[in-house]
Amino acid sequence: MRKITFIEKSLWTTVLLVILGVTFLGVWNKINETEKAKRTTPAFRLQIKDFSLINQYGVKISKNNLRGKIIIADFIFTSCAGQCPLMSTKMLELYQMFQYEKDVHFISVSVDPETDTPEIFKKYAEGYGVSAGQQKEDSTKWQFVTGERKEIVRLTREDFKLAFEDNADNAEEYIMHSAKFVLLNEQTEIIGYYDYDDEAKMKELYFTIRAIIDAKK
Repeated sequence: MRKITFIEKSLWTTVLLVILGVTFLGVWNKINETEKAKRTTPAFRLQIKDFSLINQYGVKISKNNLRGKIIIADFIFTSCAGQCPLMSTKMLELYQMFQYEKDVHFISVSVDPETDTPEIFKKYAEGYGVSAGQQKEDSTKWQFVTGERKEIVRLTREDFKLAFEDNADNAEEYIMHSAKFVLLNEQTEIIGYYDYDDEAKMKELYFTIRAIIDAKK
């Protein structure tokens, strides 16, 4: 029986490694596609109703202004000394990550509309480096919006399904609110809630947005 030469052994080893590599690549691609599908196929979709609010430039915005955009929303107030500055700092990090993605936008809704006028919110935005002049690509990429209390309470509780204590007799009670970030798709449907102080959830939010962007390419 003829002995297998060293060259033949090397060739067979190379062929085997190629086969294993192709198999691994196929399995990896399948896992990757499955993960992408999970991120782009939300477990739920909650449609929000129309609304009328005013941004930091004094311009009215409605649900129609959100259509066709990926939205990350949160609910804050400018005089907050607790979690709100931390939420805005985390939102700024996300803003910087997606600064040049034209379809990704940010909205911070005031839960203290009597205090948070457009002018106050304008100064608040400047403090985070996102004033009209600083948002060079699009001055409405991150909007800070306010409006009538009744409208904000309805939007928060009924549409966004978030906790919000509305107690006009007690300012501290009234300003109890959720600390979650909310993700809306381009059809203005809520598709996810994320705790701003949970790094795992923040990574999930980032990769979900990235998957939605990549799916459009």
